[in-house]
Amino acid sequence: MTAPGEEAAASWGGARWRLRDLVRGERLVAAAVLALLLVPFAVALARGFADGIVPRGDAANVATRALDVFSHHPPLTGLPSTSQMYGDRISTDHPGPIEFYFLAAPLRVLGMTAGPLLTAAAINAACVLLAAWTVFRRLGSRAALWATVLLLAALWSTGTVILTDTVSSNMVLFPTLAAATLAWAVADGDVRLLPLTALVASYAAQQHLSGTLVVAALVAVALAAVVVDTTRRRRSGDADATVLLLRWSAAAAVVAAVAWVPVVIDELTGHPGNLTAIVRFARDGSRPAVGAGSAIDQVGRAIVPPTVFAHTDTTGIWFLGSIGPFRVAIAALIVVGLGVIAWWVRRESPALSRLALVALVALGAALLDGSNIPRGTEAWRVNLYHWVWAAVFLTWLALGIAIARVAGRVRVAAPNWLGPAALLVASAVIATAVGVVRGADDKAAQPAASALEARVARAVLDRVDESHPVAVVPTGVGATIAVAPYTVFRLVRAGVPVEVTSAQTQTYGTNRRYRAGTPVVLIVSGTGQLPRSPGTLLLRDDVSRERSALLDDLARTLTRGPVELAPDATAIVHRHYSGVTRQLVDALLPQLASSPRAALALPEVDRMLLAGVLRAPVVDRAQLHRLLAFPPDTDTEGGDEQVAVYLLDGQQARAAHIAG
Repeated sequence: MTAPGEEAAASWGGARWRLRDLVRGERLVAAAVLALLLVPFAVALARGFADGIVPRGDAANVATRALDVFSHHPPLTGLPSTSQMYGDRISTDHPGPIEFYFLAAPLRVLGMTAGPLLTAAAINAACVLLAAWTVFRRLGSRAALWATVLLLAALWSTGTVILTDTVSSNMVLFPTLAAATLAWAVADGDVRLLPLTALVASYAAQQHLSGTLVVAALVAVALAAVVVDTTRRRRSGDADATVLLLRWSAAAAVVAAVAWVPVVIDELTGHPGNLTAIVRFARDGSRPAVGAGSAIDQVGRAIVPPTVFAHTDTTGIWFLGSIGPFRVAIAALIVVGLGVIAWWVRRESPALSRLALVALVALGAALLDGSNIPRGTEAWRVNLYHWVWAAVFLTWLALGIAIARVAGRVRVAAPNWLGPAALLVASAVIATAVGVVRGADDKAAQPAASALEARVARAVLDRVDESHPVAVVPTGVGATIAVAPYTVFRLVRAGVPVEVTSAQTQTYGTNRRYRAGTPVVLIVSGTGQLPRSPGTLLLRDDVSRERSALLDDLARTLTRGPVELAPDATAIVHRHYSGVTRQLVDALLPQLASSPRAALALPEVDRMLLAGVLRAPVVDRAQLHRLLAFPPDTDTEGGDEQVAVYLLDGQQARAAHIAG
């Protein structure tokens, strides 16, 4: 990181350090940094290709809209958000469709595995490398090495799945981090980065509602800072500063205009436009939110060591827990420290001073964003907190550089190369850990569910007339969130004109609204034996046949005689569980007699059976252990065990009122 006095003199508006000026040894270090930063992406791609990952769920919807880019109805907004679940139930989409346009060509040329995997990896890798390069450009090689350690820690903490996942709520993380870093560089006077900042910030802001506010705040502060700088320089006689700003601002305006054209078209033609709907949603005072106290806990948990960068398999619940007064005090000291840094080095190192200021802005935006997270079932989703990584990166980048400056003023008998070498070794250790460790966030494949979706798509493609429209209508959680999106994607990819019900047009476009008389593919999902539906049965199958068979066998055991709980059953449950989980198990144990299969489908109930809550009848413990080896989130479709697919002609669909 930068030693005192290391900042090079350079004309305002450009780079202080350039890669082409590095000498031989420094170039080798730069090459090593590049290789280390790419290791997580190589690991992610290797895992993705080995698992044969294809677009599923929301990723399938993203892929379908990407295919629409070259159609007569290109997408104008992002995928639907869940805003209608809260407050006045205002329905909005995520701000923009830019990701669909980036994915459109690779998906068609490279196919449904390589296209999405390589596109997501390329975008995320570019953002990570941009962040490292920007730090080098403003503060030099040592600061860039520290940034590399932080970036690799961020990559390790997110897991490798997110690096190749095209779902917009995942694609917001590293673009927001890169946009934040670029915004700092612009605030520091690097106006040549304005066009690049416009592109990256536009991409990040369009991905997901949760990241839009943070990106907008950072860009606004950067633009305000550079305008103030330009005005001051012009008044001091530097006429070139205004010319330089206008030239690169014009280029940035062109980039931004192109990126936001679809959004503007939607706003002008919509009734209302999506941006208007987003503003209404943001101003909805009836929407329950977690509040400022929770936001302080979220940000404090993220920035206080061990930070979110030292935590893996993170969920939204991790952010929502109270951190207590001690850690709140430490978080306050970190904020004060950033303020001290901003003032302390404002003349000696304006770049570091402004980095601290931009970090404070990022933390402020994070607090505002965090306080507005809807209170409800979605608060546990880590996707709503992905803006935190950018704030943590800027915060500890500034703190680390400042600490190194202080340490550099203390005379120690150590060679000058020791610090950079230690940072390079730390980077190598973290990069190695990414490839060695494989937690929940590193496992994307759901073999049983993916195989079932493929069987459904093949069954449908084998029976429909590809030259005529067909409507896809899901019933059941698994059918709606997983099987139907994949089936629609495969049909659209095959060139089949697809129609959907009114409830699905927000996802797939109003041009696909169902018209009476169109044949219908009805996809039904549920647990246990599904009821018979009208039409021709194309497929009836279990997500995991072995798991379903185990549930059936165990349920039959419980129906062979009276079910009798152990006298201390309640005490056993209370020793193992608390809160909502305890209440759920307490409620389900009595259902072992009336609805044994439904009760057995919950892993917590199975664990209690192994713990001895059941006196009679005797249940096969080996079967229980085998059942617990099939977690519901990987061997069901949204909790549903079985899927049935029917093909109805237009008359049958009208008679059954299915697609109305």
